[in-house]
Amino acid sequence: MKKQENTLSVPVALWLVINYLAGYTFLYPTLIDWICNSTDISVTMENVLKTAVYVFVFVTTVVPSRKLLRYGWERLTDSFGKCVGQIVRSQLFIIALGAGISAILVRFGLTTSRNQQRVNSLVQKNRFYYTLMAVVFAPFVEELVFRGAIFNSFRVRNRKALGYFISAFVFGFIHVMGSFFAGDYRDCLFIFVYGGLGMVLAYVCDRTDSIYCSILLHMLNNAISLLGV
Repeated sequence: MKKQENTLSVPVALWLVINYLAGYTFLYPTLIDWICNSTDISVTMENVLKTAVYVFVFVTTVVPSRKLLRYGWERLTDSFGKCVGQIVRSQLFIIALGAGISAILVRFGLTTSRNQQRVNSLVQKNRFYYTLMAVVFAPFVEELVFRGAIFNSFRVRNRKALGYFISAFVFGFIHVMGSFFAGDYRDCLFIFVYGGLGMVLAYVCDRTDSIYCSILLHMLNNAISLLGV
């Protein structure tokens, strides 16, 4: 395989990052809120708009990443046993790491992050829809953005250590961003949980040389986090 097939071009990587960080997390929700507040639309129509955003973000992330996905699929099928073993070991490590960090956070009176509480609440309202978002949409989009665009961009330029740190930090911050801007700085301590997860996901992507392995691990981890909800 050619080196460029395992990375994204600079324009594509920039698009994925901007589309997610500026669009999905800020611009698109703000636009939907503006439409809902300025017009008398039904709850059903509001949900249609939100679904349209999910579909738009998914398609405009996956399609530009098709070469990276094709390469990752070939790596996955060529070393399937190795990838499965790496995913299982990494998931066990994530559970142990999360338990260790959570034991420390409990001392600060923190048990569940606001982000996880919000996800749990949404799943309880519409189990199938939001489970699909958490177990399929989020792993695909977030892995292509944080590991495919950010981490791999540093990795192929021999700046792997920096790639680990930046991709893990941004991934962690995105999951506590709401708390940060709301002034709930104690909840921001969960950045260590999400950042640690991001670090492991980057390691799996790096170790297996397949974006699909980090996607599958992300899917597994999110599915486990929803057990009992």
